Amino acid sequence: MAFAHSKNANGQRHDLLAHLQSVGTLAARFGAPLEAQEAARFLGLWHDVGKLHPGFQRYLLDSEQGKRKRGSGPDHKMAGTLLAAEHMSTLAMVVHGHHGGLASPTILKA
Repeated sequence: MAFAHSKNANGQRHDLLAHLQSVGTLAARFGAPLEAQEAARFLGLWHDVGKLHPGFQRYLLDSEQGKRKRGSGPDHKMAGTLLAAEHMSTLAMVVHGHHGGLASPTILKA
């Protein structure tokens, strides 16, 4: 099992798959008035896919134990950004900007 976030105040972790699915569903609702439900759903599903990386999972556990400062984890945006770029071009910037704002599309150029 992979986690989206470290333990909350009640000592519970947020399951990553459940998080991605709920964000995808919510994003689809927001995309509906623009007739962009499916695109929004995929962007929601992909936004935190980088959290599957073992290094990010270790960061969450280390944060819980006070070994690392929260908010200083490895990048988790680029994996989803690149996945979205393959299928939706510059809409991938929505994934990349989900923390901290939008960057230039030049980050998608290798």
